[in-house]
Amino acid sequence: MAITTVYTGDTIRIKGTFKNSSNTLIDADANLITFTVYSYETKKSLATAAASRLSTGIYYYDYEVPNTERKYIVELKGDFDGYPQLARSVIKAKFRI
Repeated sequence: MAITTVYTGDTIRIKGTFKNSSNTLIDADANLITFTVYSYETKKSLATAAASRLSTGIYYYDYEVPNTERKYIVELKGDFDGYPQLARSVIKAKFRI
């Protein structure tokens, strides 16, 4: 998993795409996708919120990066045809020089 570097205090867009077994973009059951951010070091959840639908199968959450230099795991998760799917990324927050 590649690590994306971001700057503390910035608002970034976390985006995930979800597909069925035919590789076609699909919407989540009830269009409910959750966004969760975890501490990379402890794996503990730091925040959870509802994500927004951009278009069929594409969801996002605008996240304000905390003012702490550290790594985070960001996740978008939902149920599709009764089965869970998720998209994850790792971000590294650093101070802007």
